[in-house]
Amino acid sequence: MALLVKVDLETAKEYAGNVVTAKVGNKKHQVLFWVETDDFTLVDAVAEEEKDRNILFLSYTGTQNHLRMFAEPLNKDWVKPEYFSLVQEVELGGDLIVDDVNKIMSEYQPWVTVVIRVPDNYYDMRMIQYFCRVYPNIRFIGGKFCNVEGVRLGYYDNKMLDRLDIKYTPKLTMDSDYTGALQVEKLENLELVATPLKEAKKLGTTKKVAKPSKKNSRTMRFSELLNMGGSVAL
Repeated sequence: MALLVKVDLETAKEYAGNVVTAKVGNKKHQVLFWVETDDFTLVDAVAEEEKDRNILFLSYTGTQNHLRMFAEPLNKDWVKPEYFSLVQEVELGGDLIVDDVNKIMSEYQPWVTVVIRVPDNYYDMRMIQYFCRVYPNIRFIGGKFCNVEGVRLGYYDNKMLDRLDIKYTPKLTMDSDYTGALQVEKLENLELVATPLKEAKKLGTTKKVAKPSKKNSRTMRFSELLNMGGSVAL
């Protein structure tokens, strides 16, 4: 199983071209990077993510104005969801209100994944499902939710891990600490080991792992879980 480690751009660059691993206990794990960016590093980070197989996604802390300035070069054919992931977290001080969320989403280009953090005690699955249906680039963290069909929870989709042949354990429920299927570790708690890609291939450390079987998927239909249907009352 892979680990996800939050790093800055310079740290990610240090390990580019290598297979990165780390030990937790006595077990060795592949390491993927969650790269934090800002107004000063965003352009370079996007270029790095295009070529660095260790970067799972970028998170951005900055202003929408800067993202708008950056929009033109990103609206090119090469920017596709399967190759590029830039997320920005937005924290709500209260429950989801349709007008508030619509205003937030109107401020972002469709290539930015907007991750909305809801209060820890929030649990309205129908509202979450509604917004996921309306906005393809919205995701949610915080709250108390179930990982059911039609909702997008955490910073990234498990399909990204499937595409990279990354082994993971799907989770059915999500709490306020959930960021995605991979375990997040702090860089200062790990000793990263970089193995050149060519050497790693000879050692067999880049061998692909089997994708999770659909039979073992822990994603359920929303109506099956709650035994009720109906649309969101707005």
